[in-house]
Amino acid sequence: MKILFVVEQYAEEGSRYYREFFRQLKRMGAAVVVVNINRSPAFRDEVSELVDGYHSLGLNGKYHRSLPALRRILHLETPSLVQGMEIIPSFYAALALATLSRKRPPLVYGRRHGLTEGGVARVMDWVAFLGARRVIVVSEEMARVAREEHPRGKGKVVAIWSGVSLEQRAEPTEKERTILASLTATRAYSVLLLARIRPIKGHGVALQATEVLKKRGIPIRLLLVGEGRAKAAVEAEVRARGLDQEVVFTGHVEDIRRVLELADVMIIPSFGDAFPKVAVEAFAAGVPVVASAVGGLKELITPGKTGFLVEPDNAEALADALAHLKANPDKARQVATNAREVYRTELTPEIMVKRYLQEYQQLIGEI
Repeated sequence: MKILFVVEQYAEEGSRYYREFFRQLKRMGAAVVVVNINRSPAFRDEVSELVDGYHSLGLNGKYHRSLPALRRILHLETPSLVQGMEIIPSFYAALALATLSRKRPPLVYGRRHGLTEGGVARVMDWVAFLGARRVIVVSEEMARVAREEHPRGKGKVVAIWSGVSLEQRAEPTEKERTILASLTATRAYSVLLLARIRPIKGHGVALQATEVLKKRGIPIRLLLVGEGRAKAAVEAEVRARGLDQEVVFTGHVEDIRRVLELADVMIIPSFGDAFPKVAVEAFAAGVPVVASAVGGLKELITPGKTGFLVEPDNAEALADALAHLKANPDKARQVATNAREVYRTELTPEIMVKRYLQEYQQLIGEI
């Protein structure tokens, strides 16, 4: 079985998810070929040792030029199946496959998002859905949304939870080493928010909750790991709320295992999330999670057993949950232990890829 992945990866994006996906597929006997419609030498270097072929189209936004190249690659590689990752790669893969005169391999549309927003995106989503033999989403909540948007294609939709691992890097970068040494030297009750800094991720809610706890006399250290266009606005809010001593901006950290080792709890105060991989990483690391009751988080977390759910945009509720965990370390440990067991039985990359392979084999057997 040869699987052709069509992806849209930029240089600054991490590759842990893809590395594990490709590694497990190879272990299970599949051949993997990657087509990146963008140009990312960093991504190529990260995955090249795990794949049988790699094509970089280097279009970086000029995606309309991808069709001739994709057609040539499809003729060259003759894959058993094509896996599109998200809307744009799946859209162009569907168009390229539609132009093949010979027998066409089935297309799987990997759809991580919820409701499709914007006219162009809706058209692309519709074309990808129409051209796909299977639409794989990351949670039952996202499956419900996809079926509502595409009632005629609802039978194509399958939910598979995302499995991730805490892949150990050989050495941290010099910047990461400095950051981690500083955090280790000033040990405090550490609350981790690992996300790109943008409004939907709820950084403002996290700051409000930190301020609530400070006023209650409950000290915490809020670790904001990640970068984003809203960083300057969040930094300004930190200063305005007088939280300079409580909030630490680490910037991007590629090897998050070492950050998770310093965290007492992870928060995911998002206003919307399909199925955040950071929650799975926290489960794997044995770090308790407090998250917004949105998207796939509602099915991943069993409140009080494998984590805690709070209403989105409710800083008081988030502060209450953090105060409860800080005051009850035994409860925090038990929740983390339960979550780690869920990870072991449901959320490893091996389990995820076995489920994908079942879908792949069924589709290939149908043609």
